Amino acid sequence: MSFGSAMGHVLTNELRADLIINDAETIPINFDSFSLTYKKNAPFSIRLGLLSDPGSKNELTLRGAVLEPGMTYPISPMFQGVAAGFALEGYTQALPAAYSGMLNVDAIITGEDGATTVSGSFSIYFQDATGKDFEVKCTKIRLFT
Repeated sequence: MSFGSAMGHVLTNELRADLIINDAETIPINFDSFSLTYKKNAPFSIRLGLLSDPGSKNELTLRGAVLEPGMTYPISPMFQGVAAGFALEGYTQALPAAYSGMLNVDAIITGEDGATTVSGSFSIYFQDATGKDFEVKCTKIRLFT
């Protein structure tokens, strides 16, 4: 986990997310590697993974043109808002060509020291080649630069 401080508060990345299979099985997603690239009015990227097993077999990425607080962005391979990548070893190797979802940006706060915190939530829906339905459901994400 990454740590820092701004305005006397400890900044800690946070992720509460699950992989839900066929609305019946829930697998906790315990990513502990966090990367946020953000600058106002510029493209952004988010990368989450595992420190103990880095690489694309356990990774979630979100990339888009811009982030604004209070906005909701579609997640789509057509890059109409936010493009995504996801793999979780033992469950899925990559997102298929068709997926959809939403990214909700609750807040973007830049402290006096220049560190920026982005918080929100997202869901990504897809179906694998065998017909299983998957949802990556993140009820809380908080990342800082």
